[in-house]
Amino acid sequence: MRKKGGLPIRIIFSTKDELFLLFKSYNFIKSNDPWRSEEGYTAWKIPRKEQYIKVADSIFDENGKLKNMTPSDWKDEFIILEDELTF
Repeated sequence: MRKKGGLPIRIIFSTKDELFLLFKSYNFIKSNDPWRSEEGYTAWKIPRKEQYIKVADSIFDENGKLKNMTPSDWKDEFIILEDELTF
């Protein structure tokens, strides 16, 4: 998350709300664009970059808490960095 989001700190969160609050504090903008909001992901525009970071909804349980995972359970596709498309 730190590398993909370009954040200068170690990222620790235990709920979806905590992660989204962190994104907002760094001026990330939640995307409502249907091209960005792929099903199963929440997309955020990274400020001062032409990129979006997408977070898989599947890493959270039904109460918004981060699921317990071992390093071998983690998949890179849970966090996707995507360049902004230009038309």
